[in-house]
Amino acid sequence: MGKTHLAIGLGVKAAYAGYSVLFDTASNWISRLAEAHHSGPLEAELKKIRRHKLIIIDEVSYIPFDQDAANMFFQLIASRHEQGSVMVDLEPALRALGGVVRVCVFVSAPVVGVGSW
Repeated sequence: MGKTHLAIGLGVKAAYAGYSVLFDTASNWISRLAEAHHSGPLEAELKKIRRHKLIIIDEVSYIPFDQDAANMFFQLIASRHEQGSVMVDLEPALRALGGVVRVCVFVSAPVVGVGSW
């Protein structure tokens, strides 16, 4: 069973337990936030996302983050602070993550890393 399959299964289980869940790939999360940033205030989109108890971010290390993408990813994770949980599908190549791992350590809401390290 792959990490994505496991993350989906855990997300479904959380939904069955009554928690609201959002799932998407890292690149789609970044695109969603970039679009919100360009069309209006980014905070409005982050507020919509905060209404959900769990967000799942899949395929984090498949794409390299440029500075803007890394900033938006940081804002997504930071906006969850004491608001909800984050599950991140991490690939074994942690070097590709840059500062993302450090960001996750400082978020006080539960952060779950799904990976085969």
